Amino acid sequence: MDKSVKETRKRVLFLIQVVISIILFYTIFNHINLNQVRNVAEDMKIGYFLLALLIKLSSILFSTAMLGVIIEILQLFVPYKELLKIYFSSFFYNSLGVGTIGGDLYRWYKLQKINGSNDASSLIIMTEKIIIFSVLLSFAFVGLLIAALNGSYIMLFLLIPLPFVFVWGLSQVFQNFFHFLGKFKTLKKWYPFDFFSTHLGKFPQTPPEKLAKAILFSSLFYIVNIIAFAFIVYSVDPTIPISVSMIIVPVVILFTSLPITFQGFGLREITVAYLFPALGYSSVTGAIVAILYLFANLAIAGLSGLYTVSHKIKLRSDATPTDER
Repeated sequence: MDKSVKETRKRVLFLIQVVISIILFYTIFNHINLNQVRNVAEDMKIGYFLLALLIKLSSILFSTAMLGVIIEILQLFVPYKELLKIYFSSFFYNSLGVGTIGGDLYRWYKLQKINGSNDASSLIIMTEKIIIFSVLLSFAFVGLLIAALNGSYIMLFLLIPLPFVFVWGLSQVFQNFFHFLGKFKTLKKWYPFDFFSTHLGKFPQTPPEKLAKAILFSSLFYIVNIIAFAFIVYSVDPTIPISVSMIIVPVVILFTSLPITFQGFGLREITVAYLFPALGYSSVTGAIVAILYLFANLAIAGLSGLYTVSHKIKLRSDATPTDER
């Protein structure tokens, strides 16, 4: 396909995503009373919102640790400090990156620069996604069970075996999918499907302690994000239980992983806003929490962006000769 045609398609897709984001934001504000919003916002506890920011920021440590375990499982090596820099910068691209660059692509690019292999970097990101979605589906399932059983937190014990079950299931799905694609000789020339099929098939056979570590760090990432979201909810309405956050956060993360809107903007907020009345709570509270959640993501993305830009400027400055010849 001609390069100009590809660029045109990317721009059209980007424009469509931006338009959908704008429409979804308009829908949120069109269905709420601004006076009600003002009344609720006046009673907001700002301290809990700031605490939510700090907690959410700390979740990057757990996602970095999880990625480090995956790299160890695949018998590769990247220093933890370097991984932390990569993951923190990827938050900016995942939230505010313009065009088709997202956090996953940014991490793939940086890891490829370190290990020098496109295939190894792709395998790292795929494995990371299997772990993330396995834990995500587990939290969503348990959250729905707790809601159905009116707050029976005994269901939390299911978070121990369920991620292992989903890891095995998703690995099998991806393995069979790549194995099927690998049968086509034309496709094999363009992508090493057999390589991915073989490695993803072996992944569930990883030593249990290493797989458990990866699942644990991914679980801590979600737990910390759920707690941060719960504090945002608590800053608006302290009567809403944490089980609501347990349901909403996994669903929001799952929805915003779909490339429907620009970096999830609008889709994330409307999901939060509509889940509140669906769970029996005020739509106004849902709308305010959605906007506060947006501000929290933008604040951390802004910090990530400032770090990324300043780091690039520093590197360029270091590369400039200062001695006169």
